[in-house]
Amino acid sequence: MSEFNKFLEDFEEVDRAFVAALRNKEYFLHLKDVFFEMNKIMYESHKDGSFSNTYFLEHVYNSTDIGKNWTKIEILYDRGFAPIKTPKGFKKQEDPKIKKIKDELFGKKDEVDDDESFAEDEELAQSRELVTSLHKIYPHPHGPDKEILNFARYFSTRPIDCAQDDFFAYTESLAVICQSIAGLWTEKDNALKNKDPKKCHEEREIRMRKVRNLFSRSSSNSISGGSDLMIELALDDSRVNRINTFSGEEFNSFDSVIGGLPGIGLTTIIGGTGGGKTIIKSSLVANYCLRALKDDKTPIIWAWIGEDGPEAYVRRVMSNLLNRMSRELDIESFNLYQLTNIVKNNPIINEYFREIVKTVLIKTDWLKSPTQPEQKLNFSIINILNYFNAKLDSGQEKPDFIILDYFNLLNLPKHQSSGNRPQDLSLIAHLIDDWAEQNSIPVITSVQASSSGLTQARDGLRFFDLEDQHESKSIAHSSRMVLSLLPHTYDFNDDGSPKSRLMGIKILKNRGGEKGSIFLSNYDEAKNIVLADSKKISDSEWQRHKTMIAEKTAEIMSGEHLENKKDNQYKNNHNNSKRKSSNDLKNQLSNKSAIDTGEI
Repeated sequence: MSEFNKFLEDFEEVDRAFVAALRNKEYFLHLKDVFFEMNKIMYESHKDGSFSNTYFLEHVYNSTDIGKNWTKIEILYDRGFAPIKTPKGFKKQEDPKIKKIKDELFGKKDEVDDDESFAEDEELAQSRELVTSLHKIYPHPHGPDKEILNFARYFSTRPIDCAQDDFFAYTESLAVICQSIAGLWTEKDNALKNKDPKKCHEEREIRMRKVRNLFSRSSSNSISGGSDLMIELALDDSRVNRINTFSGEEFNSFDSVIGGLPGIGLTTIIGGTGGGKTIIKSSLVANYCLRALKDDKTPIIWAWIGEDGPEAYVRRVMSNLLNRMSRELDIESFNLYQLTNIVKNNPIINEYFREIVKTVLIKTDWLKSPTQPEQKLNFSIINILNYFNAKLDSGQEKPDFIILDYFNLLNLPKHQSSGNRPQDLSLIAHLIDDWAEQNSIPVITSVQASSSGLTQARDGLRFFDLEDQHESKSIAHSSRMVLSLLPHTYDFNDDGSPKSRLMGIKILKNRGGEKGSIFLSNYDEAKNIVLADSKKISDSEWQRHKTMIAEKTAEIMSGEHLENKKDNQYKNNHNNSKRKSSNDLKNQLSNKSAIDTGEI
């Protein structure tokens, strides 16, 4: 097969592609798809030696080492050791640019961090993971062979940022090799050409077309629908990743029907002033804390809380948790504003409060906007994302989700602002979603509804639409999911005050599933509780629900409920009087009968 070696100048390009494939599963699956097809094409055309899964690699590159290394990469994936990721707890050597950002955010540190001596390159840390995995697959006394260990050393020298360039550079040269192989006239072709020239040309064209299809998608990053790569990607759970809301476990709960919130990218919640935007986000945090108490797993949640105090969300979360566990704690329910007195005056609750904050909330982080006017004016979304980047670069675990409360308070840096507020907000939404996708982190925020939307929602019990976003209607364009909130009273006390409230949640946009679905959840604003449960209802059920509320509201406004109550009381009193008279008459007749018979 010496005629194929003329396409190769050195093997470094192959090694670079193999490194990229070990770091990125898509690249691995794509190369696997190409090698699989080329194994068949080459063996069927040439029949040189025995067939193997590395037939193409060994014959084209005239090297068994390349084939062996590829086999080991496949084994690493089969055993679940690949793709190779940076180990948890890794402390990266600090980039000067990152250090400058951290110095601007937190101030310069005079003392050197004690752990700085343990910092290393991320590539070297991944290489250690690779070698450790190889030793698990090939234990002592033999261990991994020299070729794969040499490859592991090369793996540590190749920058992570070069993976995409390395992969596409290799596939371009690989396409030339494979198309040349497919176009060669083999002995089989020549024999068939003499017998049936038309069939010979058809089979050769089919072979060449297969290869062109393989590399048309390699060079353009498109994927054939019938390829192994497409099957793998379609069945990859990480691509339909969701995060639970833990808002009930029934078949018609939010998580059961929708699967939860998107696991990456931006989720936006539209709500009116005092419409439960902060309550629903803090209740989501409380749900994660409550699940942590049951599963002994500490939630990791980061948040930018705008202009609220640093304690605001913790107070909301603890009010939610203590009220939901009031029966177990043997305490009376209370509202958010009574939290301080309840905790201070009850030693048991005080201890419980401190324990949750120190254990369950230990991995939560609450970023607050600057309070100084000059710093406040210069604070932007870039500062927020840089703060989160600094945490990720320091080796901290990724959060379960990030909360931005709330979106309309965000700004671009002054020198990047267009002066057009809707355009700025649209760009901010795009930046957040792009950052969240790159880091595989879900970000949840809320936007203020417009005044016209608020009026219609209040008067007509109507959910907000995508067009009802205040300042910029294009925020939803960059959101993976958009939810509309509609808190409302559905039962009243005799004096007309609210007795029971519900939060209506409608899915306006959902890239990963159905939209238009409506869910109801019990809502207690005073205790900061919502999403403790959820139930999907149909459109017809929602219309009946609205009609029932409208009728009750009309009764309250007209005072008819009081008249009805008086009528009912009169009827009850009248019926009770009739029953008493009937009973008295029965007793009199019974006594008379007894006298007549001589029993008395």
